[in-house]
Amino acid sequence: MNKQLKRGAFLLLASTLAITPLVSVPQSTYAAKNLSIDADDTDTDEKTTYTLTFKATDDLKKGDKIIVKFDSDFDLKNVKKGSIEIDGDSIKDLKRSGSKLTISIPSKIDEGDRVEIEIEDVINPEDSGEYDISVDDGDDEAEESIKIGKGKKSSSSKSKTEKSAFSVDFGSKYQDEKTSLELSRIDLNDKLDDTKYVEVTFPYSSMVPNKISTSDVELNGYSPKDVEVSGRTVKIKPSSKADGDKRLTIKFNKDAGIRTPSSSSSFKVEVDYRNTTYVSKEFEMKKGSASVDSDYSVTLSDNKAGARSTVSMDVRLRDELRGGNDLYVEFPTQDMVPGYIFSSSVTINGTPVRSTGVSGRTVTLSTPYNFSSTDRVRIEFKNDAFLKMPTSTGNYDLAVKYRDTTYRSKSFTVAAGGVTPTNPTNPTYPTNPTNPTVPVIPANNSTATVALSKPNPNAITGMTVGIKALGVGLSTADYIEVVMPTTFRVPTTIPTTAVTVNGTYPSYVGTRGQNLVIYPSVNLPAGQAVSVAVNENAKIQTPGASNIYNVGVYTSAEKNPLFIRQVTVGAQNGISFKVGAASFKTQGKTFPLAVAPYTVNGNTMVPATFVRDGLKVSTTYTKAAATVKYGKTTMSFKVGSKVVNINGKNYTLPTAVQLKNNVPMLPIRTITDNLRFNLAWDNASSSVIIFK
Repeated sequence: MNKQLKRGAFLLLASTLAITPLVSVPQSTYAAKNLSIDADDTDTDEKTTYTLTFKATDDLKKGDKIIVKFDSDFDLKNVKKGSIEIDGDSIKDLKRSGSKLTISIPSKIDEGDRVEIEIEDVINPEDSGEYDISVDDGDDEAEESIKIGKGKKSSSSKSKTEKSAFSVDFGSKYQDEKTSLELSRIDLNDKLDDTKYVEVTFPYSSMVPNKISTSDVELNGYSPKDVEVSGRTVKIKPSSKADGDKRLTIKFNKDAGIRTPSSSSSFKVEVDYRNTTYVSKEFEMKKGSASVDSDYSVTLSDNKAGARSTVSMDVRLRDELRGGNDLYVEFPTQDMVPGYIFSSSVTINGTPVRSTGVSGRTVTLSTPYNFSSTDRVRIEFKNDAFLKMPTSTGNYDLAVKYRDTTYRSKSFTVAAGGVTPTNPTNPTYPTNPTNPTVPVIPANNSTATVALSKPNPNAITGMTVGIKALGVGLSTADYIEVVMPTTFRVPTTIPTTAVTVNGTYPSYVGTRGQNLVIYPSVNLPAGQAVSVAVNENAKIQTPGASNIYNVGVYTSAEKNPLFIRQVTVGAQNGISFKVGAASFKTQGKTFPLAVAPYTVNGNTMVPATFVRDGLKVSTTYTKAAATVKYGKTTMSFKVGSKVVNINGKNYTLPTAVQLKNNVPMLPIRTITDNLRFNLAWDNASSSVIIFK
């Protein structure tokens, strides 16, 4: 914590916050823009797959609705929920009414994201012609047409053979890097027409940006009239200066944003013009180096030297980040990182991480087991992560490490802080001795406590903080800060009569967001136990969601927290068990288990009967397998396997399922995470508590 924040400065901050008006901002539209449509088959009366690509211009939440309207001549009777994917993920819900599909999106979409909707089993109209398809998010609509007819087919008699195929020359030889690109000379069957598009189709849409400028492309040495991007296809309209040419060369410079493929398979590029498809020679990409200078920026809420700041970044990885994986963020200096970071203080793609670990200047982030696999990750450290800017001004960068690759950021600038150091003056002799630096006394707070008087959701509660010992003494100019998650609600002002420190009212109580800042009215020496009591007149309100929450206790004299404790909101009717005891408790009663829970490499395993009888979740099992069903989630386990199938997708478990007394032993954390149960540890009874 920053000891320089004394009461005067804090009073100014608190008064500023107190008079800041709260403005209700209406929700902006999140319209679909730059809609493009692609069909695997454009013949009449054919069953085919449609791919709709558009750019989101605002944030969409999980579960928001997108409406896709086909012309009434299309037949959608075979389109089911399983026929549709959004960005590769199965959708959550589908309502079909005639030619209109109402789709619930499976995960959040951020402003600026390119969204790809793939719809299988669509039957084209019986008659040829142009037909409209639109995407509507409920606030705005984007519409595009597609031509249905004989369809564009590649004739084997016209297509180029592999021997005479054109070459593809990348500026970079490594996977998943931004690159220049040149397609060598192609001898065309038809002359170039400056009213017709040349279409270049890449192996993957991930190789192609959302938009390409005409200034970043050359066709036969000239900038084209127009460039459009549709999924993995780039459509180029030639310059009038190339009109009539029967040869074709295409160059993309690096600023066009083309990327190399992200795997080492063999690939080809196709060029389509006037009903003929020209296929390139095969090419392969080398695996990238261990360190990559990526082009992502680091965003800070405060870049002043020594300031506390949020930190966020968007990184594109070579390999998909999956559920249960570890990712590492390496900061430039160790003083940026506190000794502990709450898992609720860091999100990846908007989801809180499963766990965090701090080692020097490196923070380890573990994804939840139900994390949606992706190679695009947004990492956000919130304000209550207590990250601090380096104390020296200058340019810095940080690194994200995943698997065998390090991704270095663009540099960010740390500017001079608001406090100007005083230039040293010549001392007056003799120099009076200064007070020596007070040493930190080792303080054992392993049994320190935090307790709520009312642990119900949305309750006005009191709080008691039991500090066993201070490592550094506090004067009346220092403070104790109680750090609560953002879901706690704390008034902007709290009377000193609502708080006591060792039975005495403090000299001042301030708030910093949802945190309490308490200035004692008497000095507190190092090594002394301190009891902080906050009564219900402080009007602190618990979160609305039943869950386990971390509360940290800091002082202005020490960088790292004195301690962090869990408080449980809403667990009064939870189910509890102890490792090594063949029973569980619920509603004051004890029930037997076929096998006692145990741990394997830190992972707690429970018998399938506990999931069935304790959690009241539909569970069937044999000696070889177990199936757990809850709501719309189905989890399938196999004895001896580290793979769990969740709603048709395979995920890796932390440890293999085992068979004990003819009952499969399942990893409880995997089950509670995916079924949205809360899991807590009760120190008093050494029990695991699970509640909804």
